[in-house]
Amino acid sequence: CNQSSSRLVSAFQSQVFGHLRNVDWASLSLVLICQHKNVKGCSAAPGGPKGK
Repeated sequence: CNQSSSRLVSAFQSQVFGHLRNVDWASLSLVLICQHKNVKGCSAAPGGPKGK
């Protein structure tokens, strides 16, 4: 049981969650759904295969 590694993990998680709060979840979920379903009409979504 390495406490220093667990402390590092918790610090990493807090940093990640800090970034996640700033994420635009609406567009992100849209991209994930489009990629998951592989819908061609999702090219307009940000981060999509044909998104600009």
